[in-house]
Amino acid sequence: MDRKINLLPEPRNCGNCRECCNGWLWGEVNGHYMYSGTPCFYTNETGCSIYEDRPRIPCKDFNCAWLLDKDIPEWFRPDITKIMLLADRNSGTGEDIIKENPKIKNKIVLISWLKTRYNKGELQRPHNLSHEEFLSEIDRVVENFGQYMIILNHYHIPIPNEQNIVFLKQQIDYSQDIFKKKISP
Repeated sequence: MDRKINLLPEPRNCGNCRECCNGWLWGEVNGHYMYSGTPCFYTNETGCSIYEDRPRIPCKDFNCAWLLDKDIPEWFRPDITKIMLLADRNSGTGEDIIKENPKIKNKIVLISWLKTRYNKGELQRPHNLSHEEFLSEIDRVVENFGQYMIILNHYHIPIPNEQNIVFLKQQIDYSQDIFKKKISP
């Protein structure tokens, strides 16, 4: 079930995050397609080479849920966590919502993956949280938002068992399904 966004008074700023352009979402920009594993043609080392002239769809109008939802912590920015929550305008209600990812079945894998990245130093703990508080915060965020998450970098997920292989395949299938629906006539 989709979840209504608890809107911030003003959207956050993307900062250095460009994950929506780096090949984890679908889209077409001036005849160039981007989709899982294929970044936007106009992405370069410094950002977007056509930023001022970028199209409204999919670029200017896109907001991930991190930009909009005050319940999603600051440290959960997509380029930091390698996880994106997709926001959408629900045509039935006109409200901003986070789209559920029906492929995610096991939140334990997400929690384990985030905690492993934290323990390896790949995910930085906010200075205002202790080690224990941050581990609890990971549990809380995944419990509240796990079913809406799209893993951006599939290769960072440890694959020691069949359960994680199934999870990885579900993420790839989900990305491909979205892309196929958007480009089909």
